[in-house]
Amino acid sequence: MDTEALWTATKDKYQGQFEFVRQMRVRDKRTLFAILRKSEAVTANTFLPSYGLHCGEFACFQLLAEHTRKEAKGRTDGTEARSEGL
Repeated sequence: MDTEALWTATKDKYQGQFEFVRQMRVRDKRTLFAILRKSEAVTANTFLPSYGLHCGEFACFQLLAEHTRKEAKGRTDGTEARSEGL
């Protein structure tokens, strides 16, 4: 497998996971957060089979999706989107 094909496959994987997290219902995210809070042995590498993600991937994509949502909201109401701390 050449480098370009590998890069494309990896990019497609992560874009799909990002879209999955971005489109998750709030109820599902709250349920997932509750499960993570109750579990003691959760790490970034803990696999969540019901969602097909690792905890670290979920956390990363949730942060990116939340930032993207806030940025888009700022643009639609005529205000400038600010990236605080980024």
